[in-house]
Amino acid sequence: MCIESTAVKWGLPAAAASRIFAAMRAGHSFALLIVRVTLSGIFLYTGFGNVQHVGDTAKQLAELGYPVAHVLAVVAAIAELGGGISILLGALTPLGCIALILFLLPTTYSFHVPGLLAGDARQIIETLKNVAIIGGLVGLMFSGPGRYSIDARVMNGGAKGDK
Repeated sequence: MCIESTAVKWGLPAAAASRIFAAMRAGHSFALLIVRVTLSGIFLYTGFGNVQHVGDTAKQLAELGYPVAHVLAVVAAIAELGGGISILLGALTPLGCIALILFLLPTTYSFHVPGLLAGDARQIIETLKNVAIIGGLVGLMFSGPGRYSIDARVMNGGAKGDK
């Protein structure tokens, strides 16, 4: 494995590198479960709130000049809540990741980047947080949801990367 050979190049004995990375592979699915739970939490919390306050979101979108603001607010709430549920359960995980990325990109651009450009420290943090979440979603999308997921059960062979 490439990581093991890199560890040996760094001075870690081959046997120790093998044991360390074998243990890391053994925890792969559990780690992906933790990733899914932690990533989904923010979307479930805010998505539930957005479903309850679609009118407020539509008003904000209209003020920013978005057309059909109410429809977009409903789509955003569904993407956020549906994507959060998808990721939490590991069901249709790539689609859930894509839905959330497509939710985060315009949200970040419209609501946080203007403040970032104005030097608002809070909006800088919000923008960086969203970029980090997008990175986590891309990683999850390409690594798969792990063994402890609906996707793995349906696919009948475990998740990508699990042995």
